[in-house]
Amino acid sequence: KVLLTSIDEPLSNKSWNFTVHPNPADEMINIGLSAPLHSEATITVYDLMGRALQQEHIHSVALGQIPFQLGNYSDGLYLITITTDNSSFSRPFVVKHE
Repeated sequence: KVLLTSIDEPLSNKSWNFTVHPNPADEMINIGLSAPLHSEATITVYDLMGRALQQEHIHSVALGQIPFQLGNYSDGLYLITITTDNSSFSRPFVVKHE
């Protein structure tokens, strides 16, 4: 008799994550990776209406920072999403011009 208590996801889904700083940002953010990306990924910035404002495709990246130049955004709240073949992670960030 087998009792299924959970379904394990691939380790990359459990261990991979990212941070965004500075937050609030002005013209650029740095994306800090918690683990290397071993596949292609897409970075997308969305406004609060769900419209994709900017998209960049990246290839495998070692652990570290990805500098990401923001478009000409107005002050406000945005969502940045990194999507790989098998996962998607999002973080909010604020744009505030001095």
